Amino acid sequence: MLQHFGLPEGVKDVIARRLTRLGGDALEWLRVAAVIGRDFDATLLENVVSLGEDEFLNALDEAIAAGLVVESPARPGRYSFSHALIRETLYEGMSAPRRARTHRRVGEALEADRRQDRYLTALALHFTRAASTQDADKAIQYATRAGEQATSMLAHEEAAEHYARALEVLERFAPDEDAQRLELLIRLGEATVRAGERPHAFETLREAAALAIRLGDTASLARSAIGASRRYIQAPGVVDHELIALLERALELTTGDRTVTRVALLSRLCGALYYSDMRERMTDLAAEATTLADELDDPQAKALAAAARRRAYWHPSQLEQRLSDATELLTRGREAGDLELTPQGHAWLVVDLLEQGNPDAVDAQIDAFCDGADLLRQPLFLWQAAVWRAMRALLAGELERADVLAAQALEAGSKGEAVTAPQYYAIQLLALRREQGRIIELEAPARE
Repeated sequence: MLQHFGLPEGVKDVIARRLTRLGGDALEWLRVAAVIGRDFDATLLENVVSLGEDEFLNALDEAIAAGLVVESPARPGRYSFSHALIRETLYEGMSAPRRARTHRRVGEALEADRRQDRYLTALALHFTRAASTQDADKAIQYATRAGEQATSMLAHEEAAEHYARALEVLERFAPDEDAQRLELLIRLGEATVRAGERPHAFETLREAAALAIRLGDTASLARSAIGASRRYIQAPGVVDHELIALLERALELTTGDRTVTRVALLSRLCGALYYSDMRERMTDLAAEATTLADELDDPQAKALAAAARRRAYWHPSQLEQRLSDATELLTRGREAGDLELTPQGHAWLVVDLLEQGNPDAVDAQIDAFCDGADLLRQPLFLWQAAVWRAMRALLAGELERADVLAAQALEAGSKGEAVTAPQYYAIQLLALRREQGRIIELEAPARE
C-alpha cells in the first residue's frame, strides 16, 4: 500500500500520477471523500456524490483496490485514506469553487440528519469553508454553536478555532456587523485564554474592548477586561499598564453598579496592581469588592471578593487573614460551581499552609489542585500542577525526580507563561542544585 512507500521527494506527483489511472467515477468519488475528511462514512459520501448505486460501489472497489482507501475493521461502512497525503493531493487538486461547492453539499447532507448536535463540528467546518453571501449567516451560526459545544466539553483550542472561523466569515461577508463581531471577538479571546495562548488572547480582547468603547457597550467592555486580565498568577515584577487602564475604564463606566461583574473587575484590578507603585490601592478595592459581595449575597461574588482580599493582604503578618480568605475563596467557589475559582482557592492554600508549616495539609491541597487542573484541561492550571509536583518532590528529598518534574513544568508553562515559567524553574533549579552539591553549575548561566 501507499503508506509503505514513505515520503520521498515528489510524493504528491507520484500520487497524482496514480490518480490519473482511475476512472472518472472513482476520481469524483475520491474528491468528495477528500472534502469530507481523512476519515469518512460511506453513507454520507453516497448522499453527496452524484453516482448511482452500482457506480458508487464500483468506485469504492476501485479506490480500495488501488490502495488509496481502507475500511475500518472496527466500524463497517467507515473508511479512511491510507495516507494523509493522498487526501491532501486530491483536495488541493480541486479548484477553489469546486471545493466550496462540495463543502456545501456535504454540509447540506449533514443538515438533513435530525441529530445535528452530533455533527456540529463538521457542519461548522463545511459551511464556513463553503461560505458565500447567501449562506454566511448559516456558517456563522454553526461555527458559533460548535464553539459553544466545544467550550462545554472543555475543548478550548477547538472552541477557539470555531470562533475564529465564524469571525473570518463575518469579516468577509458582513464587515459592518459590529455587535456580532464584538461578541465573537470576546468569545474567541476567552477561549484562547483557556487554551493557554494568553498573549494572542490579549490582542483579541484589546480589539474587543476598543470596539465595545466605540459602541458604548459597557457590559462587553467589562467582559473584555476580565477576560484579558490574569486570573490568579501574576508575572513576577511585571506591571501591565495597558491592562490596568482597561480595567480602570471598565470600573469607571460601571460606577454604581451592584453586580458580580463589578466585583470581578475589582478583584482582577487587585491582581494587576500587585507589582505596581499603586499597590496601596488594593486594600480599598478589596474592601469595595467585599461590601458589594456581601450585599449581593452571591457565592461567586464572595469568592471573587475573597480572591481580592487574598492579594491585598499578602504579607507575613497577615497569615491567618490569608488562610481565612483562601478558605472562603475555595468554599464559595465550590458553592458557585465555578471550576476555575475552586482550584485558585487550593493554590492559595498551598502557599499559606506551606508558610504555616503544615505539610500534610499542603499535600492534600496539591492533590486537590491537580485533580481540578486535570478536569479543566487548561494549560495555566496544568503548568501550576506540574510546578507543585516538582516542589513536593524537592521538599521530600526526591532530588532526581524533582529535577525531571521541574523540567516538565518548564516545558508545560513555556508557551502560555513565557515570563513566569522560566522564573519558577530557575528558583526550583537553584534549590535542586544546592541540595545536589552542584551549585557551581549555575555560575556560568547566572553570569550570562
